[in-house]
Amino acid sequence: MNKVFKIFGLGIITLIVLYLIWLKLPITINRHSDIKLGNKIIEKIEAYRKSNGLPESNDWETLKKFGFIDHLDYLEPEYEKLNDNEYQLVFLEGFDGPYLMWTSKDKKWKIDQPLFPDNWVHNKLNTEIIKIKCDSIYPNENLFIELKSLDSDNENVNQNKFKFRLSKNTNRQDLDLYSDTIYSTTQIIEFKDFNNDKIKDILIQNESDVRSNWTYNLYLVDIKNAKLTKVKGFSEIKNPNYLKEFNLIDNYVNSGKNWTSFYKIQNDSIIDLGFIIYDDQTEDGNYKKEYIKTIEKIKNNR
Repeated sequence: MNKVFKIFGLGIITLIVLYLIWLKLPITINRHSDIKLGNKIIEKIEAYRKSNGLPESNDWETLKKFGFIDHLDYLEPEYEKLNDNEYQLVFLEGFDGPYLMWTSKDKKWKIDQPLFPDNWVHNKLNTEIIKIKCDSIYPNENLFIELKSLDSDNENVNQNKFKFRLSKNTNRQDLDLYSDTIYSTTQIIEFKDFNNDKIKDILIQNESDVRSNWTYNLYLVDIKNAKLTKVKGFSEIKNPNYLKEFNLIDNYVNSGKNWTSFYKIQNDSIIDLGFIIYDDQTEDGNYKKEYIKTIEKIKNNR
């Protein structure tokens, strides 16, 4: 019996050693299949951009044609359009990185942290004032976004409270269009269309929980009437994702048991559609089937 245990123990140690050696090998070897998949996708993106430009990060209908692995709630690898000329592919594993990634600027595979798109703004916590010129997002509109810390020098005031302000420069004068007092732990600002009107809306990070699930404040942008509409209840949605093809919002929440729920925007409020599906993250699990069934139910109930 002791001999069996010794052999078993030796086998385990051998496997651990081999695994550690495998991790030390160049990524061209131990990530060969991922890189091969990524290179095929890059070829198709490059061919597409010659006539159409780079696809948007959330244009899944187009991206799926390039060979991405479709996991229903995300594509593998993750594609991110950084600006009009550059993009990145990232194989996400875990929460914090670094990850296997490729950028159109470097044109090489490496293990590194992903880049932020140019239309994101990422600042140190509690920066006193952040001002963004929005010409690349809303051309010829002369719009500016400002986040100003509220009494950042006062130790008794919550250091994550900010005054959000949207202004328009007209005749060399700033005209206030909208202002709001918000809570934000990272001051990340994103621009994404969340109501399918082809105009990017404004998202400002709200909170992040212990499992790195993020929430946001959402402001729908009406360029024609030069106004914003804050969506009530949106900041309760963790990891919101807009499904353009269904005009719905879903999410994927990391928890004791990961789950997805579905929402829609009605006027200036979020409507919870009342569906929750759980992902036990097993190969024979029902998550994908239940996701498809739920989408069909929602479509049929409209």
